Amino acid sequence: MLADSAQYDQLLTAVRGFRRSIAEVQANDLVQSDSAYAGATRLLAATIQSVDEMNRNSQIATTAVYESLNGSVEELRDSVRDFRLNPKKYLRMKMKLF
Repeated sequence: MLADSAQYDQLLTAVRGFRRSIAEVQANDLVQSDSAYAGATRLLAATIQSVDEMNRNSQIATTAVYESLNGSVEELRDSVRDFRLNPKKYLRMKMKLF
């Protein structure tokens, strides 16, 4: 499969780098700490509430702007939740052997 030792060394270096990346993600506070995750969730909930409050106070002139902001924040909340549940899903490894 690998024609020479240089290709093997290159593959080994890439695999070691990938393992380090996984370890760094697993050590991240957002993944490890329930309190960090809860804090991020509270921050996103407060942001959603702020957008709702701006809408009630007519600070946002059109519903399109409100819907855009609200949708963005909700998507961010869902992405953070998904990252917390499936961190490996967001890790990509690209190796070039030749």
